[in-house]
Amino acid sequence: MNNNHESYDSYAAWQQKEHQETFSLWDKLSTKTLIKRCYDFNEFQLYKEIVGHKECQTISDIGCATGGFYRFFKATWPDINYTGFDISDNALEKAQARYPSGTFKKYNSHISSDIIFCRDVVHHQTEPGAFLENLYDAAERYLIIRIRTREEGTTVFDPNISCQYTYNHWVPYIVFNTQELISLIESFNPAPTNISIRRNPIVLGGNVGRYLPKELYYPETGTSETAILIEKNGAQSSSEPTMIRNDIAVERNDQYPFLYKLAKFIAKRIL
Repeated sequence: MNNNHESYDSYAAWQQKEHQETFSLWDKLSTKTLIKRCYDFNEFQLYKEIVGHKECQTISDIGCATGGFYRFFKATWPDINYTGFDISDNALEKAQARYPSGTFKKYNSHISSDIIFCRDVVHHQTEPGAFLENLYDAAERYLIIRIRTREEGTTVFDPNISCQYTYNHWVPYIVFNTQELISLIESFNPAPTNISIRRNPIVLGGNVGRYLPKELYYPETGTSETAILIEKNGAQSSSEPTMIRNDIAVERNDQYPFLYKLAKFIAKRIL
Protein backbone atom coordinates (compact mmCIF):
# COMPACT_ATOMS: atom_id res chain seq x y z
CA MET A 1 0.00 0.00 0.00
CA ASN A 2 1.24 3.46 -0.83
CA ASN A 3 -0.22 6.94 -0.90
CA ASN A 4 0.71 7.11 -4.60
CA HIS A 5 0.29 3.44 -5.34
CA GLU A 6 -1.22 4.00 -8.78
CA SER A 7 2.14 5.39 -9.96
CA TYR A 8 3.96 2.14 -9.19
CA ASP A 9 3.49 -1.00 -11.26
CA SER A 10 4.83 -3.02 -8.32
CA TYR A 11 1.53 -2.53 -6.50
CA ALA A 12 -0.24 -4.54 -9.15
CA ALA A 13 0.91 -7.51 -7.04
CA TRP A 14 -1.74 -6.77 -4.42
CA GLN A 15 -4.48 -6.81 -7.06
CA GLN A 16 -3.77 -10.39 -8.10
CA LYS A 17 -6.18 -13.26 -7.46
CA GLU A 18 -3.36 -15.29 -5.88
CA HIS A 19 -2.88 -12.60 -3.23
CA GLN A 20 -6.54 -12.79 -2.28
CA GLU A 21 -6.45 -16.58 -2.16
CA THR A 22 -3.39 -16.57 0.12
CA PHE A 23 -5.05 -14.34 2.69
CA SER A 24 -8.32 -16.24 2.40
CA LEU A 25 -6.61 -19.12 4.25
CA TRP A 26 -7.47 -17.40 7.51
CA ASP A 27 -11.16 -17.65 6.63
CA LYS A 28 -10.92 -21.45 6.60
CA LEU A 29 -10.27 -21.53 10.36
CA SER A 30 -12.94 -21.66 13.04
CA THR A 31 -13.10 -18.51 15.15
CA LYS A 32 -11.70 -20.40 18.14
CA THR A 33 -8.73 -21.67 16.13
CA LEU A 34 -8.23 -18.26 14.50
CA ILE A 35 -7.88 -16.61 17.91
CA LYS A 36 -5.47 -19.26 19.10
CA ARG A 37 -3.29 -19.01 15.99
CA CYS A 38 -3.27 -15.21 15.97
CA TYR A 39 -1.98 -15.16 19.53
CA ASP A 40 1.03 -17.18 18.35
CA PHE A 41 2.28 -13.95 16.77
CA ASN A 42 3.96 -11.11 18.66
CA GLU A 43 1.83 -8.34 17.15
CA PHE A 44 -1.36 -9.97 18.42
CA GLN A 45 0.22 -10.54 21.83
CA LEU A 46 0.95 -6.81 21.98
CA TYR A 47 -2.65 -6.13 20.95
CA LYS A 48 -3.80 -8.37 23.81
CA GLU A 49 -2.09 -6.01 26.27
CA ILE A 50 -4.45 -3.17 25.34
CA VAL A 51 -7.72 -5.06 24.79
CA GLY A 52 -10.54 -3.37 26.67
CA HIS A 53 -8.75 -0.04 27.12
CA LYS A 54 -11.55 2.28 28.18
CA GLU A 55 -10.34 5.20 26.05
CA CYS A 56 -10.29 3.17 22.82
CA GLN A 57 -13.44 2.71 20.77
CA THR A 58 -12.17 2.32 17.20
CA ILE A 59 -9.57 0.18 15.43
CA SER A 60 -8.43 0.39 11.81
CA ASP A 61 -6.84 -2.66 10.18
CA ILE A 62 -4.51 -1.30 7.49
CA GLY A 63 -3.88 -3.87 4.77
CA CYS A 64 -6.90 -5.97 5.72
CA ALA A 65 -6.95 -7.85 2.37
CA THR A 66 -10.03 -10.10 2.39
CA GLY A 67 -10.85 -9.31 6.03
CA GLY A 68 -9.26 -12.38 7.58
CA PHE A 69 -8.75 -10.75 10.98
CA TYR A 70 -12.20 -9.17 11.27
CA ARG A 71 -13.53 -12.15 13.25
CA PHE A 72 -10.50 -12.08 15.54
CA PHE A 73 -10.93 -8.44 16.52
CA LYS A 74 -14.69 -8.69 17.01
CA ALA A 75 -14.38 -11.89 19.06
CA THR A 76 -11.62 -10.59 21.32
CA TRP A 77 -13.02 -7.06 21.70
CA PRO A 78 -16.76 -7.13 20.86
CA ASP A 79 -17.35 -3.44 21.61
CA ILE A 80 -14.58 -2.15 19.34
CA ASN A 81 -15.64 -0.39 16.14
CA TYR A 82 -13.63 -2.11 13.38
CA THR A 83 -12.80 -0.76 9.91
CA GLY A 84 -10.60 -2.60 7.44
CA PHE A 85 -8.61 -0.69 4.80
CA ASP A 86 -6.85 -1.96 1.68
CA ILE A 87 -5.84 -0.78 -1.80
CA SER A 88 -7.29 -3.81 -3.59
CA ASP A 89 -10.88 -3.31 -4.75
CA ASN A 90 -11.28 -7.04 -5.38
CA ALA A 91 -10.06 -7.94 -1.90
CA LEU A 92 -12.38 -5.39 -0.32
CA GLU A 93 -15.34 -6.76 -2.27
CA LYS A 94 -14.58 -10.25 -1.00
CA ALA A 95 -14.16 -9.00 2.55
CA GLN A 96 -17.53 -7.23 2.48
CA ALA A 97 -19.23 -10.28 0.97
CA ARG A 98 -17.76 -12.61 3.60
CA TYR A 99 -18.40 -10.29 6.53
CA PRO A 100 -21.42 -8.11 5.70
CA SER A 101 -21.54 -6.73 9.24
CA GLY A 102 -18.00 -5.38 8.87
CA THR A 103 -16.84 -2.09 7.38
CA PHE A 104 -14.21 -2.25 4.64
CA LYS A 105 -12.90 0.77 2.73
CA LYS A 106 -10.30 1.83 0.17
CA TYR A 107 -7.19 3.05 1.98
CA ASN A 108 -6.39 6.74 2.03
CA SER A 109 -3.91 8.81 4.03
CA HIS A 110 -6.55 10.82 5.91
CA ILE A 111 -7.92 8.22 8.29
CA SER A 112 -8.06 8.47 12.09
CA SER A 113 -8.64 5.78 14.71
CA ASP A 114 -7.91 5.13 18.38
CA ILE A 115 -5.90 2.07 17.36
CA ILE A 116 -4.09 1.50 14.08
CA PHE A 117 -3.12 -2.12 13.36
CA CYS A 118 -0.83 -2.64 10.37
CA ARG A 119 0.70 -6.05 9.74
CA ASP A 120 3.30 -6.66 7.00
CA VAL A 121 2.59 -3.49 5.03
CA VAL A 122 5.22 -0.90 6.01
CA HIS A 123 8.21 -2.77 4.59
CA HIS A 124 6.51 -3.04 1.18
CA GLN A 125 6.46 0.75 0.74
CA THR A 126 8.79 2.71 -1.52
CA GLU A 127 8.90 5.35 1.24
CA PRO A 128 8.39 3.28 4.40
CA GLY A 129 9.45 6.01 6.82
CA ALA A 130 6.89 8.48 5.50
CA PHE A 131 4.22 5.77 5.43
CA LEU A 132 4.99 4.84 9.05
CA GLU A 133 4.75 8.47 10.12
CA ASN A 134 1.38 8.71 8.40
CA LEU A 135 0.17 5.68 10.36
CA TYR A 136 1.46 7.26 13.57
CA ASP A 137 -0.42 10.48 12.83
CA ALA A 138 -3.59 8.46 12.18
CA ALA A 139 -3.40 6.68 15.55
CA GLU A 140 -5.06 8.57 18.39
CA ARG A 141 -3.70 6.26 21.10
CA TYR A 142 -1.95 3.11 19.84
CA LEU A 143 -0.11 1.96 16.73
CA ILE A 144 0.69 -1.73 16.29
CA ILE A 145 2.87 -2.80 13.38
CA ARG A 146 4.78 -5.83 12.17
CA ILE A 147 7.85 -4.91 10.18
CA ARG A 148 11.24 -6.38 9.24
CA THR A 149 14.39 -5.31 11.08
CA ARG A 150 18.14 -5.92 11.26
CA GLU A 151 20.50 -5.45 14.21
CA GLU A 152 23.68 -4.99 12.18
CA GLY A 153 24.15 -2.65 9.22
CA THR A 154 22.19 0.37 8.05
CA THR A 155 18.79 0.38 6.40
CA VAL A 156 18.89 -0.06 2.62
CA PHE A 157 16.04 1.98 1.16
CA ASP A 158 16.70 1.26 -2.54
CA PRO A 159 13.85 -1.05 -3.72
CA ASN A 160 16.02 -2.17 -6.63
CA ILE A 161 18.38 -3.75 -4.11
CA SER A 162 15.92 -4.74 -1.39
CA CYS A 163 12.79 -6.22 -2.94
CA GLN A 164 10.60 -9.29 -3.35
CA TYR A 165 9.17 -11.05 -6.39
CA THR A 166 5.62 -11.96 -5.51
CA TYR A 167 2.53 -12.72 -7.62
CA ASN A 168 4.63 -12.09 -10.77
CA HIS A 169 5.54 -8.55 -9.72
CA TRP A 170 8.44 -6.88 -7.91
CA VAL A 171 7.59 -5.07 -4.67
CA PRO A 172 9.82 -3.23 -2.17
CA TYR A 173 11.05 -5.22 0.83
CA ILE A 174 12.76 -2.73 3.13
CA VAL A 175 14.50 -4.03 6.26
CA PHE A 176 14.99 -1.31 8.89
CA ASN A 177 17.99 -1.14 11.18
CA THR A 178 16.32 -1.47 14.58
CA GLN A 179 18.02 1.53 16.20
CA GLU A 180 17.38 3.69 13.14
CA LEU A 181 13.73 2.69 13.31
CA ILE A 182 13.50 3.53 17.02
CA SER A 183 15.13 6.93 16.40
CA LEU A 184 12.63 7.61 13.61
CA ILE A 185 9.68 6.77 15.85
CA GLU A 186 11.07 8.92 18.67
CA SER A 187 11.27 11.87 16.26
CA PHE A 188 7.53 11.84 15.57
CA ASN A 189 5.39 14.69 16.89
CA PRO A 190 3.96 14.34 19.47
CA ALA A 191 6.64 12.07 20.87
CA PRO A 192 5.52 8.54 21.80
CA THR A 193 4.93 7.70 25.45
CA ASN A 194 5.92 4.04 25.27
CA ILE A 195 7.50 1.77 22.66
CA SER A 196 7.29 -2.01 23.11
CA ILE A 197 9.28 -4.23 20.76
CA ARG A 198 9.10 -7.99 20.30
CA ARG A 199 11.40 -9.65 17.79
CA ASN A 200 11.10 -13.04 16.19
CA PRO A 201 14.68 -13.66 14.96
CA ILE A 202 14.73 -15.24 11.50
CA VAL A 203 17.04 -15.08 8.47
CA LEU A 204 15.18 -13.06 5.84
CA GLY A 205 17.37 -13.59 2.78
CA GLY A 206 16.73 -16.50 0.45
CA ASN A 207 13.07 -17.09 1.22
CA VAL A 208 9.82 -16.60 -0.77
CA GLY A 209 11.26 -14.63 -3.67
CA ARG A 210 13.20 -12.06 -1.64
CA TYR A 211 16.07 -10.30 -3.40
CA LEU A 212 17.93 -8.62 -0.53
CA PRO A 213 21.38 -7.26 0.31
CA LYS A 214 23.84 -10.11 0.85
CA GLU A 215 24.29 -9.50 4.58
CA LEU A 216 20.60 -10.27 5.15
CA TYR A 217 21.34 -13.91 4.30
CA TYR A 218 23.55 -14.29 7.39
CA PRO A 219 22.27 -15.05 10.93
CA GLU A 220 24.80 -12.67 12.49
CA THR A 221 23.05 -9.70 10.87
CA GLY A 222 20.23 -10.26 13.36
CA THR A 223 17.22 -9.98 11.07
CA SER A 224 13.75 -10.41 12.52
CA GLU A 225 10.03 -10.23 12.06
CA THR A 226 9.48 -7.41 14.52
CA ALA A 227 6.25 -6.37 16.23
CA ILE A 228 6.02 -2.91 17.78
CA LEU A 229 3.37 -1.34 20.02
CA ILE A 230 3.62 2.46 20.15
CA GLU A 231 1.59 4.43 22.66
CA LYS A 232 0.67 8.09 22.22
CA ASN A 233 -0.88 10.60 24.61
CA GLY A 234 -0.41 8.43 27.68
CA ALA A 235 1.00 9.22 31.13
CA GLN A 236 4.69 9.97 30.77
CA SER A 237 7.09 10.21 33.70
CA SER A 238 10.03 11.68 31.76
CA SER A 239 10.91 13.39 28.50
CA GLU A 240 12.06 10.09 27.01
CA PRO A 241 9.60 7.34 26.00
CA THR A 242 9.66 4.13 28.01
CA MET A 243 11.33 1.38 25.96
CA ILE A 244 10.34 -2.25 26.47
CA ARG A 245 12.18 -4.75 24.32
CA ASN A 246 11.78 -8.52 24.20
CA ASP A 247 13.54 -10.90 21.82
CA ILE A 248 11.36 -13.99 21.46
CA ALA A 249 12.79 -16.79 19.34
CA VAL A 250 10.16 -18.97 17.65
CA GLU A 251 10.96 -21.65 15.12
CA ARG A 252 9.17 -20.82 11.85
CA ASN A 253 8.01 -24.39 11.22
CA ASP A 254 6.53 -24.51 14.72
CA GLN A 255 4.89 -21.14 14.27
CA TYR A 256 3.06 -21.75 10.99
CA PRO A 257 2.13 -25.45 10.77
CA PHE A 258 -1.57 -24.76 10.40
CA LEU A 259 -0.99 -22.56 7.33
CA TYR A 260 1.25 -25.14 5.68
CA LYS A 261 -1.22 -27.95 6.30
CA LEU A 262 -4.17 -25.86 5.20
CA ALA A 263 -2.43 -24.78 1.99
CA LYS A 264 -1.55 -28.38 1.15
CA PHE A 265 -5.12 -29.50 1.82
CA ILE A 266 -6.57 -26.82 -0.45
CA ALA A 267 -4.03 -27.59 -3.18
CA LYS A 268 -4.99 -31.26 -3.13
CA ARG A 269 -8.68 -30.40 -3.35
CA ILE A 270 -8.08 -28.08 -6.32
CA LEU A 271 -5.88 -30.55 -8.20
